[in-house]
Amino acid sequence: MKRLLLCIAFLLPGMFLTAQERGMKPVQVTIAGASTTLYNQSHALLIGVSTYNAGLPPLPGVTTDINKVKAALEANGFNVVTVMNPDNIGLQEAFSSFIAKYGRDLNNRLLIYFAGHGYTDKMPYGNDIGYICPINAPDPNKNPSGFQEKAMPMRHIETFAYQIKSKHALFLFDACFSGTIFSTSRAIPEVISYKTKEPVRQFITSGSANETVPDKSIFRGQFIRALNGEADGNEDGFLTGTELGEFLQTTVVNYSYGSQHPQYGKIRNPNLDKGDFVFVLNKSDAPVTIVVTPTIDKKRKDLPGEPCPGMPTITDPQDGQVYPTVQIGTQCWLQNNINYETGKSWCYDNKESNCKIYGRLYNWKTALTVCPTGWHLPSDEEWTTLTDFLGGKSVAGGKMKETGTGHWKSANKVTSNSSGFTAIPGGYLGADGNFGGLTLNTYFWSSKHSSTFAWSWRLHFYDEGVYKDYFWEEEGFSCRCLQD
Repeated sequence: MKRLLLCIAFLLPGMFLTAQERGMKPVQVTIAGASTTLYNQSHALLIGVSTYNAGLPPLPGVTTDINKVKAALEANGFNVVTVMNPDNIGLQEAFSSFIAKYGRDLNNRLLIYFAGHGYTDKMPYGNDIGYICPINAPDPNKNPSGFQEKAMPMRHIETFAYQIKSKHALFLFDACFSGTIFSTSRAIPEVISYKTKEPVRQFITSGSANETVPDKSIFRGQFIRALNGEADGNEDGFLTGTELGEFLQTTVVNYSYGSQHPQYGKIRNPNLDKGDFVFVLNKSDAPVTIVVTPTIDKKRKDLPGEPCPGMPTITDPQDGQVYPTVQIGTQCWLQNNINYETGKSWCYDNKESNCKIYGRLYNWKTALTVCPTGWHLPSDEEWTTLTDFLGGKSVAGGKMKETGTGHWKSANKVTSNSSGFTAIPGGYLGADGNFGGLTLNTYFWSSKHSSTFAWSWRLHFYDEGVYKDYFWEEEGFSCRCLQD
């Protein structure tokens, strides 16, 4: 059976659990050499609706989903409160009671997981309204007025999110969902830092509007795999809400054969969109050390690879800067990232010293214009030509990354730089105005564009792959130029 309407999954700290001590242990971390408490307590609220009784089809798989999510969260140190099959009054009470009891401590983390039917009401003025469905919600297609009376609109969820005083809250919806309470994104996971501690309200749904979600939940299975460590992309022992959203967006689409497209993002409020929810995956009881990215003053020298025939270097007529070249197959590349200063370009952390090492970060439209005369921003096809020549995307990254740990994180893996491309991890500037990823990853723009998104090719410190994906065109990424 499929969840034919909008189903949503929320994760918040536990409600009706007798083992209250499970969520009371503070989460201690070390940032920049100083021990700090990331969270005082961890609580999760799991709401499952299975035995619908007013016209919506039952969802027998929800009971199993809730039980397995409960076990996974308890293993991660959460006190879990479970509410099964509430009616409309009980659903309201579940949220209100949970937030009143656990959401008043600033340093708690709350996770809310709702599994059941949901629905998107298409409005004539354009703003769709999403609902989650209690046990007594009727079929909205047969009894729209009765449904509106019983179902909970997502705007109520937004109100609950604002009522929480705890700095971090994560809401997961195991369902197709449409609405405007959060801004969807293609955010980039970054290293844990003081910025992570800022307040945040994050949302993840298991699908988009008008999609169906199977009763045997793919989303739930991938969420548990993420908690078991599979989503820890930078292998730092932490799973952030952003990493979780990226992981679910990739794996659920894959395992659903493209029938589900999870969405994730942060609430549309500048006071609640700066931080990131954190799961600590390290099993040790000892405090975990979080390394704050250092400023690197080393200059690049002794670059490997063969220069382009008859042109070992070029001088940029825009500003006089000199760039070495490298021949890779039939292509002639610049061997450094472009560092031409213009509008919509930035030095990482706004430090000129970083521009001298890593080049500038550009939004997509600016990146199209900064290459010297006779050079251009590579197309998607030209990036593919490069990676195919180097053996394919699964291994090309190792042949493109600078070796050693002069710039890359100490765990820089499987690198030979045999191509001479010499990629270094210049990080990024997110659409939210925050820098991240220095020493961890590098993102290169391509000229491919679709709507408000543009395509980027990226490399990470922890493997030898090259990855292609799309991001907001206002993100700040590096620019590597190719000869015309």
